[in-house]
Amino acid sequence: MAALFVLTAALFASTPIRSAGSKYFDDADRSLMGGASADAAGPAEKGWIAVKAAGPADPGFLEGVAAASRIFAVLGRDLRAEAIYTEAQALCDTPARQTVKLRLQYMLAGHLIRGSQYVKAETILR
Repeated sequence: MAALFVLTAALFASTPIRSAGSKYFDDADRSLMGGASADAAGPAEKGWIAVKAAGPADPGFLEGVAAASRIFAVLGRDLRAEAIYTEAQALCDTPARQTVKLRLQYMLAGHLIRGSQYVKAETILR
């Protein structure tokens, strides 16, 4: 019985949760890896639209927010990367979604810290 639990846990742990926009984010990543960064913004926006449409109830919502923000940050569009988090938080307007909103705040703070924007990150964490 314990072996079955370990095997099941390993299977679920190894399967990443995909967001509604994953196929678009994959296209954007392929463009970035191929050196065609100008072609990455369009699929990233389409992916973000798909993630927003699925909403915070979707199991891949947080992954989609992170992917969209990451792609825009790589493209040098830091304000757009931050705006992704702001838009995502606005979708979490019900009491049932407050945990998701809090996770988004921590994710944004991490994004800002990676960009050496410590004062902004501290403001969010207060």
